[in-house]
Amino acid sequence: MSCHGVDKTSYITDTLVPDLLANFLFPASHLVSQSRDPEAKGILNFEPKCNDVAARVAAYDLLTELSTDCLANLKCISNRLTTAVDQ
Repeated sequence: MSCHGVDKTSYITDTLVPDLLANFLFPASHLVSQSRDPEAKGILNFEPKCNDVAARVAAYDLLTELSTDCLANLKCISNRLTTAVDQ
């Protein structure tokens, strides 16, 4: 897989990377952080989208490619993972 010639910033940094991390790879962490939000109401839905090894590997590969030669995406991934671990 390659993103050669593709602009990896903007939509990807603001939308795709957070979505991959929160909904596809680490939905439980996202659920915990949402449950601490006083504005959250009721039971939050927990349905992992990457529920087998092949899907998770593909998502990690995509994050790797998106962060290659793109400091904005690498910082976004790093910040979100650090925040998730610190919670």
